[in-house]
Amino acid sequence: MLISKKNKILIVGYGVSGQSAYKYLVSNGYRVYVYDNEKTNVPNYCDDISVIDVIVKSPSVKTMPHNAHAIIRNARSIGIPVISTLDLFYDAISSPNNSRIIAITGTNGKSTISSMVYHIMRGSGYDVSLGGNIGIPYFDMPLSEYYVLELSSYELESSCLVRCDVGAITNIAEDHIDFHGTFDNYIDAKHKLLRISSKGIISASDNIKCDKYTGKENIISVKFNSNADFAIGISREIGIEENVAIQCLSDFEGLPHRAQTIASRCGITFVNDSKATNPHASSNALKELDGEIYWLVGGRSKNVDPRPFVSQYMRGVRRIYCFGESRDEMYDYFCDNFVCHKYLDMESGVYAAYSDALKSNCDHKIILLSPMCASFDEFNSFEERGVSFINIVSGLLKVDGESI
Repeated sequence: MLISKKNKILIVGYGVSGQSAYKYLVSNGYRVYVYDNEKTNVPNYCDDISVIDVIVKSPSVKTMPHNAHAIIRNARSIGIPVISTLDLFYDAISSPNNSRIIAITGTNGKSTISSMVYHIMRGSGYDVSLGGNIGIPYFDMPLSEYYVLELSSYELESSCLVRCDVGAITNIAEDHIDFHGTFDNYIDAKHKLLRISSKGIISASDNIKCDKYTGKENIISVKFNSNADFAIGISREIGIEENVAIQCLSDFEGLPHRAQTIASRCGITFVNDSKATNPHASSNALKELDGEIYWLVGGRSKNVDPRPFVSQYMRGVRRIYCFGESRDEMYDYFCDNFVCHKYLDMESGVYAAYSDALKSNCDHKIILLSPMCASFDEFNSFEERGVSFINIVSGLLKVDGESI
């Protein structure tokens, strides 16, 4: 066991993952303390690490040499072990349950593919749970024989003990440089999954360092044209026949906030792609849409030039509405080639896009929220941003006598 009942354990970061770990440890009789930058509503608050034996860190707590949280940095300097919530979960299910982990990471598509694999496994009769970065904390999942986990680069970088039966990487594009410091560090965090998995699965079309794994006995390269193909490829390596996987996916419903059509009226389709928090994700939405596009972009910048990712897919873009913290940056990227506007908040941009779309005589118009940025300037999450977009659109349509 990583920890014992004699240990004093400090959880660093009391978000949903930290709260889940805290409840698990307390319910199993461990001595647990919590450190969080927000001291309010934190049980057993402690910032004196000299009395602590083990630290369990939440995923978003920074650990890299250039930006490690002071608590983590101080703990390392005096030899206090630092493990992740994923390490703790792995330890909990390894003995006596000996459960199996199918882990999925990547810059984009990992939530959808994780959900598809879970859907296929459940439909095939497996005792399986879904959790991780998809929004279900590890210790909130029911005990199962198999776990499908969506893993972020944050969690992979800081985990030192976990091992997976199957590890799959959907794709890699530049993202989360503020956390990892460099793109190479980000790539290394993602590819760590291949090193800790008995069987690794990569995309044949992803050429970012994937070539170094070609020919390795335990690494399978999957050719695919869609998320479903990749999920079926993963399922095949678990032992599920392709025709069974295809049948299981026949009733799979897409996840919200991922290129989600939420309403249509007067030839205008409203698409909620709030989950697109980087340019690579937005490129996927743009290339699939056919029509005159009124594109909403902005939020907290990822400090990545979006043009190399999206330029070849912008043939339908009519106007661009730049909102939030990054509105000036986004405007500067596109204003030379597109009609662009700047707004303090997303709501103002939606109103303007709707007004402009109504004036167009095109038969097929699309108001697309695909921000290419994090949500944290105006919202607490991409989900909250997506819900806000849906509510704004609903309000617009109600004024016009319609509803979503």
